Amino acid sequence: MSKTSTQQKRQLEKERQVCQAKLQNEDEDRERKATAAQNRNENKQTSHLAKDKALKSLARMNETSYAYQREYAAEA
Repeated sequence: MSKTSTQQKRQLEKERQVCQAKLQNEDEDRERKATAAQNRNENKQTSHLAKDKALKSLARMNETSYAYQREYAAEA
């Protein structure tokens, strides 16, 4: 094998490794972004559930308060 051919093969191998590393980095970046998006969606859902729960709790407290007010007014 000639020196030039060996050098070309080494150069091609280096370029292949660089391309492979870039592709791997892009894949990892895509995966990180997808995970972040999924986490944001889960956080939104959790936030909505917490708000719903808080609103239901407030509604129950209001109903209880109105019941006490009616009971107090009836006694007066």
